Amino acid sequence: MALFQTPINPNDVTINPEYAKMVPKHSKEKFEELKQSIQEIGLYEPIVINSKYVVLDGHHRMRACQEANVVPRFRMMDFKTEDLERLYVMETNLYRRQLTVFQEVELRTEITKLKSRQGQRTDLTSSSFEEEVIGTHRKIASEMPNASNSTVERALYVLNNAKGEEGEKIKEAARLGTNKGGISIFNAYKQTKQLTETPKEPIPLPEGKYSVIYADPPWTYTHSFLAGAPNTHYTTMTTEKICELDIPSHKDAVLFLWSTNPLLEDAFKVIEAWGFQYKTNIAWVKDRTGTGHYVRGQHELLLICTKGNIGTPPTEARVPSVLIAPRTEHSKKPHEVYDIIEAMYPNGKRLELFSRNNRENWTMWGAES
Repeated sequence: MALFQTPINPNDVTINPEYAKMVPKHSKEKFEELKQSIQEIGLYEPIVINSKYVVLDGHHRMRACQEANVVPRFRMMDFKTEDLERLYVMETNLYRRQLTVFQEVELRTEITKLKSRQGQRTDLTSSSFEEEVIGTHRKIASEMPNASNSTVERALYVLNNAKGEEGEKIKEAARLGTNKGGISIFNAYKQTKQLTETPKEPIPLPEGKYSVIYADPPWTYTHSFLAGAPNTHYTTMTTEKICELDIPSHKDAVLFLWSTNPLLEDAFKVIEAWGFQYKTNIAWVKDRTGTGHYVRGQHELLLICTKGNIGTPPTEARVPSVLIAPRTEHSKKPHEVYDIIEAMYPNGKRLELFSRNNRENWTMWGAES
C-alpha cells in the first residue's frame, strides 16, 4: 500500500457511486456547518483517493469544497486488490457516528463477506456466505452494544431476502431509519416477509344479494415504505383489485365505504366500479392526530352511496355528519358505526366487506382465509 500526498487537479477526481452509497447522508444543517468551516479555515482533513483519482473517503468534504470554491487537499492510497480497497471504504464508514443500525449491520455484513473472501474467515464455518451471516448474528450483535440480537437478525433477514425493486425500496427506507422519514428494522422485516411469503388465496364472496354493504378496503398507498404504512400491519390491495371485486349487492342497495383523504379519488373509482352513486359522507374526527405528508390526519370519511331505489333513512335516524370518537388500533373503525347503519337501514340483508369483526345479523367477509 502506497501512502503519500500529491497535488491533484480537482477536476480529475471522480466519484464511485457504489462507494458514495455507503456514506451516510449529512443533514442539510450539518453539511452547511462543514462548508462554512472549510470556507473559514480551509480543509483540515485531506480527501482520500486512489491512483485512478476516485474518492475513497471524504465525499462530503469534496462537495463542500466545490460549493465553497476551496481547492481541496488529497491523500492517495493504493491497494493490492479491489476487495481490499472496498474493505477500507466500508471500515472507514463503519465508525461514522450518523450511521443507522441498519446501515451498520449492512456494512458489517459486507466486511465479513470480504474478509471471508480474503481468507480472513473469522469464525465462520458454513459453506455459503448467506448461511454464515445468518448463523453469526450474535457475533455481529456483540459488536453493536446498542442493538439487540433480534434486531440484528431481522436486519440480516431483510438484507438477504428483500429482492427486486420492491425489496430495494424496503432496504432504502430501513437505511434512513425512523428519524429521517424511513422505517424501523422491525417494519422492514415485516414488509420483507410479505414479499417472500406466498399470498393467501382470497375466500369467495358470499352468495345471495345484500341491500346494506359496509366496506373498509385495505388500500395500497404510494408511499408504502414509510413509517405507519398500512402494509406494515396487514396485506393491502391495489385500487384496481378492489374495483374488480364482484360485490353481491341487491339492485336496490346502500354502500358505506371508508376512505382516507389521500385516496379519495380512488374511493370514487371503487364506487363507480361497484355500480353505486355517491350521496354524502360522515366525517370521523379522532381524538389525536396521525401521520401525513401535507397535514397530519385527524379524520376519515365514511362515504354513503346508493343504487336503485333504496330510499333515504327515516328522519329520526339521520345522524349528524360528524362522528367524534377515539382512535384505537391501527385502521380499526368506531364500533358505533354499526349502530348508525342499523338505525338508518333497519331492514334488508347486511354484509361487511374486509371485516375483522363479528356482528349479529351481519354477514362478515374477509379478503383472506
